[in-house]
Amino acid sequence: MSALKEIAVARRLTINEFVSKIDDARQFGNLSSAIRLFVLAYSQVTTRPADDARQYAPLGVHRL
Repeated sequence: MSALKEIAVARRLTINEFVSKIDDARQFGNLSSAIRLFVLAYSQVTTRPADDARQYAPLGVHRL
């Protein structure tokens, strides 16, 4: 399963709903880059202690 699909399933969203949320939240760049950055930040947040994860908050990992 792709990382994008895994995150969407974990959030109880369809992939289309999830991508729409990323699209709505992005502030610059193109959508494909925003998706890649979100998935990367999400994977780093979920594999690090909570203290280290705070640095990724500006990327919207916790908001979406």
